Amino acid sequence: MSSLVLGMGLVALVLTLAALTSRLVERAPLSFPMLFLGMGLALGGYGVVQLDVHSPLLESVAVISLALVLFLDAVNVQLDELRREWYVPLLTLGPGTLLVIGGVALAAFFLVGVTPVQALLLGAILASTDPVVLRDLMRDERVPRAVRRTLSIEAGMNDLVVLPIVLVLIALLTARGNGALEWANFLARILLLSPLVGLGVGWLGARLMGWADARMGIRREYQALYGVGLVLACYAVGQALGGEGLNLWGQSFTGIGFIDLCPASVPLLGHQSFP
Repeated sequence: MSSLVLGMGLVALVLTLAALTSRLVERAPLSFPMLFLGMGLALGGYGVVQLDVHSPLLESVAVISLALVLFLDAVNVQLDELRREWYVPLLTLGPGTLLVIGGVALAAFFLVGVTPVQALLLGAILASTDPVVLRDLMRDERVPRAVRRTLSIEAGMNDLVVLPIVLVLIALLTARGNGALEWANFLARILLLSPLVGLGVGWLGARLMGWADARMGIRREYQALYGVGLVLACYAVGQALGGEGLNLWGQSFTGIGFIDLCPASVPLLGHQSFP
């Protein structure tokens, strides 16, 4: 069986089962990542599907999934409230995230026996907050609105802080940078060019959609589909400019630029508001 047929079959299986069990997952203390992990263990554990860890198919699925997750996380950020209460993400994403990374890194260093860089990488990976895990809590009206809003901001923007740290630590572990100039170029692409590409794609795409919608009237479903197209566009532009995580970290900025200028399509992309 070719990898293309196998890949399409896996995607079909995941999408159909996710749709059929969506109501059950919403009512149960489960999340779709847990469901997908169980499916992967079942299919791989019994030899139904055998894929190498370096399979191009797995790499493509992982890249597209991460790009969409980063974009949708940014879409869930409520920019109006973020502008009014800027100190919430400043404290949560700054000292809060760094404390989590440091705490996990210390535990990993002393308990697991890994190197300092490996410990920091483990801390950065585990510091990322999955919004799906917090889904039920953020929907529970018994929880104060301010608390839910803070959790939503933290879950939506956490990857914005964690991902560049992960990329830099991976570069350290793989000895990617051999000199000061090479490291400066790497950091400039990650910390400067990546946000500019993401915001540029999101801003230009939203302007173009706004122009077309004002003159022809674009249905909201197609505006949401257009947002997915912008995700792929940002990835392609980032890859053309050198990759190195540029094409992935920029997805968050693409989402921010898109929802700021094209709010009509936001509800169909999963944006939440808190009563």
